[in-house]
Amino acid sequence: MVVIVRWNTGIIYLLRLMSNDAANRQEMSLFLNPLSRNELVAEMSGERQDAEACEEKNKFMGAVVIGSDHAGLFLKQDIVLFLRKGKWQLLDVGIHNSEPADYPDIARQVGQVILDGRFHKGIVVCGSGVGVCVAANKIRGIRAGICHDTYSARQGVEHDGMNVLCLGARIVGVEMAKEVVTAFLKAQFSGAERHVRRLDKVRQLERVWGCNNNQRE
Repeated sequence: MVVIVRWNTGIIYLLRLMSNDAANRQEMSLFLNPLSRNELVAEMSGERQDAEACEEKNKFMGAVVIGSDHAGLFLKQDIVLFLRKGKWQLLDVGIHNSEPADYPDIARQVGQVILDGRFHKGIVVCGSGVGVCVAANKIRGIRAGICHDTYSARQGVEHDGMNVLCLGARIVGVEMAKEVVTAFLKAQFSGAERHVRRLDKVRQLERVWGCNNNQRE
């Protein structure tokens, strides 16, 4: 039995390896961060992930919640059709008509679905993408970014743990939006130590400077 203690960003990790067989590996920790755990296992075994960890990480792959205000409605409808055609698991929280709607309400609905654990990624659309991005980032645990190119959409997930994509219907065309959405949904957080460290610091900012946004009416 090998016991390893590692200090990383203020957290002590204790890992017990019962065998070299990935299927029989057992882990114990004083505080277990799944992303940091996977990185530590990868360092010790030379594997990126074992089959069980990979299955858990990809549990919600292909599932996304989407919403828009009135300004983003038509682009959202095109994206919904595109995703359904691609057999993505999809939850559309609205709106479903052109009546004026307030973007903070849509951002909150999408954020709540993610925080409830039903989906792990979301898309919100307004006229510019700015309003929904501002609103979504007020929700603790939501990391939203405006992306109108595939590079940002992919790297935002891989490096920064972005879980909500914000789009501006008046900024980006339908075909480009489809490519951006695809890049966002297919990307996965890298789990690299430097990205875990930086994401932990983002969470620290939320704890220290953020308000208690998880209270619900």
